[in-house]
Amino acid sequence: MDLALGNYPSVSSYAVKIAKAQCCASHLGGKDSADNEYCHYLYFWTGELLSGKLKDPDFKKAMEEIYKEMENYDSRFNCKNLCPNVNKDEFDKRKVAYEYLQNYATIHQKLTENNKFCDSICSDYLMSTYKTYSEVYEKCVPLTSNSEAYCTTFLKEHAQHQDGDQQKLQKLQELKCSTKHTGDDAIVGRHAVTHLPEIVTARQETLSTVQEQSQSHTAMAPTSTTPAIAVSSAMVTIGLPTLAYFLYKAQQL
Repeated sequence: MDLALGNYPSVSSYAVKIAKAQCCASHLGGKDSADNEYCHYLYFWTGELLSGKLKDPDFKKAMEEIYKEMENYDSRFNCKNLCPNVNKDEFDKRKVAYEYLQNYATIHQKLTENNKFCDSICSDYLMSTYKTYSEVYEKCVPLTSNSEAYCTTFLKEHAQHQDGDQQKLQKLQELKCSTKHTGDDAIVGRHAVTHLPEIVTARQETLSTVQEQSQSHTAMAPTSTTPAIAVSSAMVTIGLPTLAYFLYKAQQL
C-alpha cells in the first residue's frame, strides 16, 4: 500500500490503516464477491480518508492505485473500486446517500420515539442529507442499460427498505423533525435534544473495543493455510449495519 500512496504525501500515512481495513474486509467476505456489504463499506471508508486530503484529479488516481495494489496483494480479493470514473465531489455525494440509507431505519426509530422533536443541528442534517440522497436517487432511477454500474449497488441497498423489490422502488420518505416546542412538549424536547450524537458515541465506544482486539493481529499476505481472523464478540453484538458504519466512518483503526 505504500507504493500506491507514495505519490501523495498528504495521505501516505494512511497506508497501514488501509491495508488493515483490506485485511478485515477480506476475511469478513471480500473473497466471496465484489457485490457484498464489506466491499461497499471498504470503498466508502477508504474514499472518505482520501477525500479530506486530496483534490481532483489526485483523488480519482489515488483510489485507482489503491485498488490496483489491493488486487496485486491478494489475487483472491474480489472487492472493486465501485465508482472508478467519479470525481471527488460526486464521491462525496454518493457517500452521503449511502450513509443515509444505512442509517435511515435507526434515525426513523429515534425520531418516532421522541415525537419527532430535535434541535436545529439535527434538523439541518436531515434536510441536507435527504437533498443529497435525492440527487443520487434521481440519477439512478429508472435503471437503464446506460446507467452507471454503481446504480445497481445503490438500488440494491435501497430495495432493502422496501421489501427487497427493486421493481417497485420509490424514493424514501423524507425524515423530518420539529424544533419548536410549547408547554409539555418543551419538556420532552429537552430530553430528546437529538439522539444522533448518542448513536455516534455508542458506536465509537464499541469501535474502541474492536480496535483494541484488532491490534493484536498483524497484517500479512494471506495464504491457503492462514486461518480467518475470528470475528470478535463486540462485532457480533453491534450487528452488521453498525459494523459497516464503523468501517467507513471511523477515523482510526
